[in-house]
Amino acid sequence: MITGFVNITKTMNGEENFWELNPHMIHVSPFADLYTRDKSKNKEQSSKDMWCVVWMIDPDEEINKYYRIPKDQRLDVCKSYNPKFDPEDLDIEDCMNQYPYLCMSADELAYKQQKDQLIEISRFLATQEISFDTIVDLIKLKSLLPKIYQDFEKIEKSFIKTKASTRVFGQRSLNMRERGDLMPDE
Repeated sequence: MITGFVNITKTMNGEENFWELNPHMIHVSPFADLYTRDKSKNKEQSSKDMWCVVWMIDPDEEINKYYRIPKDQRLDVCKSYNPKFDPEDLDIEDCMNQYPYLCMSADELAYKQQKDQLIEISRFLATQEISFDTIVDLIKLKSLLPKIYQDFEKIEKSFIKTKASTRVFGQRSLNMRERGDLMPDE
């Protein structure tokens, strides 16, 4: 599956070399900086770093199962897979900051931003103590939630529609067999 600019396989388990799947990215800053500084065999370290960047940032849960878990737990998954992963490293931080803008479509970026915002709002509300001082503000915020969810649903529909119209090499649409709508006789 092509997600915006990045070639991501359904398994996305980190076993494949990220740079072999995405050779075009070794020429795009800031990813090129991460690639260039890596002196490991076959650029294995920066490949692992990039998988962690994808796992931390890419919101498409169909291919990135890790996005379903909270951010701090995603970081733990990354460090378990790649003990040298450091999101505070300047090159990695730059990759994480630029990935949404360079590697995701406009629909994916809007979907990610809305989804992240909903998670933040939900966490915020869960941690608020209800008192006479805060009750009015909490009620106002909760009254806005239906509109926020409606907006998210619109963006999510657009995101799903864009994913469904995936283009393959040559920018052609998937045919019935490639979509799984037609099964050949065996």
